[in-house]
Amino acid sequence: MSDLFWQDKKVLVTGADGFIGSQLAAELVSQGARVYAMIFNPNKPLNPILAAVKDRLAEIVIGDVRDFKFLSDFFTAKEIDTVFHLAAQPIVSLAFADPLPTFEINIWGSINILEASRRSAHLERLVIASTTHVYGDNKNLPYLESYFPQPSRPYETSKACVDILAQTYFYTYNLPVGISRCTNTYGPGDLNFSRLIPKTMQTVLSGANPEIVSGTAKRDFIYIADAVSAYLTLAANLSRPEVRGQAFNFGSGRVYSAMDVAETILKIANQPELKIDLLPGELRKEIEEQYVSIAKAKELLGWEPQHTLETGLQETYNWYKNYLSQ
Repeated sequence: MSDLFWQDKKVLVTGADGFIGSQLAAELVSQGARVYAMIFNPNKPLNPILAAVKDRLAEIVIGDVRDFKFLSDFFTAKEIDTVFHLAAQPIVSLAFADPLPTFEINIWGSINILEASRRSAHLERLVIASTTHVYGDNKNLPYLESYFPQPSRPYETSKACVDILAQTYFYTYNLPVGISRCTNTYGPGDLNFSRLIPKTMQTVLSGANPEIVSGTAKRDFIYIADAVSAYLTLAANLSRPEVRGQAFNFGSGRVYSAMDVAETILKIANQPELKIDLLPGELRKEIEEQYVSIAKAKELLGWEPQHTLETGLQETYNWYKNYLSQ
């Protein structure tokens, strides 16, 4: 991908106030794209990563992906050539408690994005944000893109539905769409302190012992800069027939337990007086092992992660230390 590839591209990022969306928008701005950052709630404070580039955005767009006419008119008026669709209801517990809004936002909103893209005279590439959780509790590890999705909960099911819809639009209409399935993503700008890494860092920075449930569950953790690189690389390759319509796993290619992650954070924090409080595993029912193969992304896209867990966590810790001190 040329260093000038994104120069003057007209890019819409939906869910731009989210963790990944804000980082993606910021990186696109730095590479010269005209970025339209779409957010749903104008009363919610902007993610600090997005706020830092606010004045360099083409526009902050207030909109709802469930409004097809709005999307279709916007695509035409702004001559959008690239869409990164990250807008979603991502909280698993909320989807479990009340699935209908999650299905409406995640599935119907994505249908509107796909259809608006199909009707657009300017659209050249569309990346749909999925998740590696669509593979469900599959014992055949690492997960391959060829595995049939077997989600068991509303959130993962909504994302699996969107994957199939995206592929339908490719096979039926030759829509230049690609599907990104990232593993557990972490890094600066993640303000969901219920997640393992933000929660552990917040606790350690407050001088308290971090609490880990079970600690044995094994996952792949991808640093945000590598995730953003994955999105951009996939989008830039959607002109290639062998890439269009395909799903790609993106991860670090390494597997770590929750205990491994917490111990690495304590080492980075250099607070030997703190220890990890291990809570019983039955407090949270979760799949014991989930990780993916990234061989397809390496082979077809030439993409590889550039950060180790240690380097990624160090950069993340530095950011939280500064952010939380404010």
